[in-house]
Amino acid sequence: MSGASSKYEGRLGTTAGPWRLESLLGAGATAAVYRAKSDAGDLAAVKVLHASLCADASMCERFRREAYLPAAVRHASIVRVLDDGLMADGCAYIALELIEGETLDDLKEKGGPLPLERVAPIARALLDAIAAVHGAGIIHRDLKPGNVLMTPQGELKLLDFGTARVLDDAGTPKLTRRGLVLGTPSFMAPEQALGRRDKVDAQSDVWSLGATLFTLLTGEFVHQERDAHSRLLATASKPARKIGTVAPTLPAAVGDVIDRALAYDKSQRWTSVVEMRDAFVAALQSAGVDATTEGTA
Repeated sequence: MSGASSKYEGRLGTTAGPWRLESLLGAGATAAVYRAKSDAGDLAAVKVLHASLCADASMCERFRREAYLPAAVRHASIVRVLDDGLMADGCAYIALELIEGETLDDLKEKGGPLPLERVAPIARALLDAIAAVHGAGIIHRDLKPGNVLMTPQGELKLLDFGTARVLDDAGTPKLTRRGLVLGTPSFMAPEQALGRRDKVDAQSDVWSLGATLFTLLTGEFVHQERDAHSRLLATASKPARKIGTVAPTLPAAVGDVIDRALAYDKSQRWTSVVEMRDAFVAALQSAGVDATTEGTA
């Protein structure tokens, strides 16, 4: 048992509202996630903000946002929030629907690059889900394989709205502040990498979707640099590689959809996820690949 795990496992047996924490599912930079059960026998995944961050008002705001933003999206791929509040020590928690399955990162790591026939229905389901998120006036801002889970039944679930933002009526992100980089370097759009939060919008999620499909189909990141910081600098300063240079057997029409999603200049990108989805489905059909979203497992 690592020292970090031991620290987080110290919460086992304590309660978060009606939930008793039973086992540690994992821990990240901002929170630990526990399998929990209520007195009524209901199960949940309870996410608890790290104690070291609980005094930071901006972190608490970001954490709470994850509790209420997904509720605005009516789509089967959105994980339901069951409860949120404060633990006895004042740390914020969110209780989420407990979903069993594997992330797209897990699937990729098992077999390297995934064949287009495997990726196609997953991509269609993911594009549908993000279209619903954008339709609710929300941009995700941290789309990546690790935030997409596939259940044993083949259902796609979108995770982690902790960095999401609500758009105003003009389609502009609220509460923007220049100079702060949020997201995951290998999957964030150039404007995110540059810290231009005033320029981050639905088209930034389009870039992240393109980067996600690029990685699933090639087993590589868009930029080849060896560490996250170098990839961040590359994303901020130069265009993405064409996917056909890495996956030459990929149908050209499919590659064109992904390449356009990854355009450095936003004016050259798909204007919306819906536009990207429709083009992707048409490209799959022209290549004779099934884009049906049912039975994606």
